[in-house]
Amino acid sequence: MAMALHIGLAWIVLGSVFCGIGLLVASLLHQKLNGLGDAWLAFWLGYSLSLALLQVWHLVLPIGLGASLVLACLAIIGIIRQRRPLADLLVRWRRAFQARVTWGATFVFIGLMTALAAWVLYYAQHNPPHYDDGLYHAQELAWVQSEHIIPGLGNLHGRLAFNNSFTLVAAAIGAVPGLPHPRYVINGLLLLVFIGGALWQVQKIARTRSVTPHQALYSLMLAPALYFADSINIASLKNDLPVALVLIIAAAEVVRRFEQPFKSPNRRVYHTVLITVLICGAIAVKLSGAILGVVLLLALLVDTYSRHRPDFGRTLVWMGVISVVIVGVWLGRGGILSGYPLYPSTALALPVDWRMDAVTAHQESDGVRSWARIPAGDPQTVLANWDWLPVWWQNNQVRMVELLLPLALIGLGIITVGLAMLTRRMAAPIIRASWLLPLICVPAIGFWFWSAPDTRFGWHTLWLLAVSVAWLALQRLLPAKQVSVGITALTVVLTAVILANAIATPDFSDAAAQLYPPAPIQNLYSYHGVKLHIPIYGPQCWDAAPPCTPYPNYFLERRDPTTLAAGFRLRAIEGDKTAFSLAEIIQTPDIVPLADVQHIKAGRLPTDGLLVGRGWHSLEAWDGGQQRWVENNAEIYVTAPQAKQRVLRLELAPGPSLPDPNQPFTLWLMDEDDQPVSSVLVEDALQTVEFDLLLNDERVQIFRLHLQLAGTPAPNDGRILNFRVMQISWG
Repeated sequence: MAMALHIGLAWIVLGSVFCGIGLLVASLLHQKLNGLGDAWLAFWLGYSLSLALLQVWHLVLPIGLGASLVLACLAIIGIIRQRRPLADLLVRWRRAFQARVTWGATFVFIGLMTALAAWVLYYAQHNPPHYDDGLYHAQELAWVQSEHIIPGLGNLHGRLAFNNSFTLVAAAIGAVPGLPHPRYVINGLLLLVFIGGALWQVQKIARTRSVTPHQALYSLMLAPALYFADSINIASLKNDLPVALVLIIAAAEVVRRFEQPFKSPNRRVYHTVLITVLICGAIAVKLSGAILGVVLLLALLVDTYSRHRPDFGRTLVWMGVISVVIVGVWLGRGGILSGYPLYPSTALALPVDWRMDAVTAHQESDGVRSWARIPAGDPQTVLANWDWLPVWWQNNQVRMVELLLPLALIGLGIITVGLAMLTRRMAAPIIRASWLLPLICVPAIGFWFWSAPDTRFGWHTLWLLAVSVAWLALQRLLPAKQVSVGITALTVVLTAVILANAIATPDFSDAAAQLYPPAPIQNLYSYHGVKLHIPIYGPQCWDAAPPCTPYPNYFLERRDPTTLAAGFRLRAIEGDKTAFSLAEIIQTPDIVPLADVQHIKAGRLPTDGLLVGRGWHSLEAWDGGQQRWVENNAEIYVTAPQAKQRVLRLELAPGPSLPDPNQPFTLWLMDEDDQPVSSVLVEDALQTVEFDLLLNDERVQIFRLHLQLAGTPAPNDGRILNFRVMQISWG
């Protein structure tokens, strides 16, 4: 109970801060608070502006208590400047309540809001830590709170270069003494405020028996928002939910602009600023929101040009200034973190010494795109053609709410509208603004399907299209006076089904969840002496002290040896540009000669050296020695060879993933051009094999062990273990 009260109090405080900042901007643009809807929009404006302010702050300072106090002071100023409209709003509520005009609708709203708040609060308390928090979100938070933005942080861990400004807001919350950890607070608050706004629109529709397109949109998006804001999102630092909610609001407000043009120029300016800030803030949190956001801004420009042409120039200026301040700073932050403003895209690469390796950036990009198609697939294979499509469809056939239900609504809506138009039978004329959102969503869905077609990244766009088409169909099927009843009924049914599913299948225990599990680490030094913390079990650092990474790069170097704040870069030993960049030596002794490892640790390239590269599983202890497992391919590096001919000797054994471990198999050695050098037949359970090598004068030469057999996951392991190597040496 104490934890619930703690979280609830934090929601009230943070909600007041975000709302106050939004009210301050409204007052500066000569806009007074006219109702609860304006206060609700002020909250989202304040949240997005907080992102923008913290982006600038973090360029020079860590996000600490000072940043939090600045936000609080701005909020107080905003509330003071809007004190009279706030007081008038409270007076109007009191009079309406005393007159018993809206008692029924008000009590229903309060009852539903209380029930849903309890539901969100329960998830916020009891949800276990999410995988991605351990992989990189918790580490993002640690870096943001301890240092200003770090040049080349992506060289430490590629995910830390994703330039997620949502973490800045979480850090500002975490810096305030007495508030719960931000993972319990921030996503739950955003969801709760969205629920409140959507329910308010539902009760207005039910009470007035009339509905506008933007009201229908808010109402119908309540159900999918509740579904996708499950325990995974409510109590974590993941940024998928906030991006989706903000873009839904921006889309609804663009539709509102088309349906009811504001007569006041100041009101139009404020509304333009609101929409632009929301969209730019969403882009600064997650790049995947850019396409939908840009199309929405273009629609807003079209509306301004067609109906308020004198305002067009001023609108363009406002959009440009806001985009530079928010998106421009965000692009600069991306360049600082990785050397690529649009990371993981390598476009617009900057000529800076901390720029990440382009291969690593492409691997991150391809990994996301491949995972969205086939989560366990090899990126090179998955992205090579369209063969992934049948597998993707088969995997998504079980995703009823995520994919099948919106597709069904889209299909039924198109059929209904099409038949009505062909037969010229329609119960009510369709409002012009109702056509806008389907046209906006189509290019955004096309980009989503091309780039990363997982519903996690595109559910809001799919559902925006689905509910907008459903709204068109309802206007065709029902008389004007009954459309509001249809919208209310559809909202209630969808919400009930989704909530029943969420309550019936909880994915957490009844015990209060711990903040983060312990993360045992081991220390590792790069070739340039950077001390790294490496998680022992799995790839999750959780809240271990920085610098922590599950993917150490041995060429990592501090740009200034005296401080972490100067950032990281990669530097090959001896300045040799052909030197390998992904050596996986974890500890000594390894399966390669100990002397070669010691030379590398000292920053020297060993003469006639043998080192392991990519493709090897982690080092394991075996019968008093060491071993590394291999699936199908594993690299061996030969450094500074002194002779033209050498014999490479390997001690190896078959593994449990082979189709028949008792049958001999052929092991090939390939050169850098993927041409076969030699092959051996492996027949025994433990065998020493030799390959004849012809070497050239290059400082570093790469050979690859290759097995053409397709293995299966090993029992009780899950990895594919086709063979293991205990020792690599010269013959």
